[in-house]
Amino acid sequence: MEKKLSDFKYDDTDVDAKIKEFNDSCQPAEVDNEAIKFRVFSKIRKKEKQRYRLMTAMSIAASLVAVFVLTYYLTFSKNESGTSLYAKSQSADIEMCTVTVPVGETQTITLPDGTKMFANSRTTVVYPKEFGNGERSIVVKGEALIDVVHDAKHPFVVKSDGYEIRDVGTKFDINSYNSGKAHVVLLEGIVEVATQTNSRLRMKPGQMATILNSDIDEVNNVDVDKYTSWTKGYLSLDGETLSSLVSDLSQYYGYHISCKGNIGKSQLYGKLLLQHDVKAVISSLQALVPLKVSYEANGSVISSK
Repeated sequence: MEKKLSDFKYDDTDVDAKIKEFNDSCQPAEVDNEAIKFRVFSKIRKKEKQRYRLMTAMSIAASLVAVFVLTYYLTFSKNESGTSLYAKSQSADIEMCTVTVPVGETQTITLPDGTKMFANSRTTVVYPKEFGNGERSIVVKGEALIDVVHDAKHPFVVKSDGYEIRDVGTKFDINSYNSGKAHVVLLEGIVEVATQTNSRLRMKPGQMATILNSDIDEVNNVDVDKYTSWTKGYLSLDGETLSSLVSDLSQYYGYHISCKGNIGKSQLYGKLLLQHDVKAVISSLQALVPLKVSYEANGSVISSK
């Protein structure tokens, strides 16, 4: 049987006394197992707390990013042309229709509820294939004469840049080619105009509201036939300046026309036939006022003859 060092019997000699002292000093100290367990547990618990706090912070950060992205999408989502898509407020399950009228043409559009629209050149209309149970919302960019089928339970709303028109049983013309300026002419019934700046107006037949930079700038009584003559294929002119007219033609045809010198102040009277070719329309202006036309790379310049 193997003997242990602790079983050794020492003599009274100096040599054995030194060996005993050496042996005793080499004995391991008593181990406190409970203390060791506590220290290990404390370290593990501390690391778990740090890990939990890190995971919680990452979860909160991820949630904030998701909320920000969703908010940004809903607030700033735009279509390819840069115009805000009010139609996105419709349910994602609703199929949307988009109609863009070719340059120099007009088009009749019948909406799902039977409402008739007569859209002018370069006008874009966005509407649902089927209206839901709420309001009947459409988007118009350009000019259109709208004869609304009245339904008190399902208000008809036309939305454009910075404002909306709400029908109360009506027929009206909207011109919104210019994103900074637009006008609404009421033929029949009543409409309510509301802008992003909280301007509100309830219009009466024969009135024209001018909207400037998302605010109702002025309201005037007008001859509605003058502002709807385009639906009959011509523009009715009663003292309009040449500058004002060529500005309208530029919007209708998407072709830049400008006046040089004082010729722009000339007042025009009569009827101007709207043709498919903008250059043919410019040529017909010469029957109303003596002028010279220069065709350049970026458009046409009209000057005194």
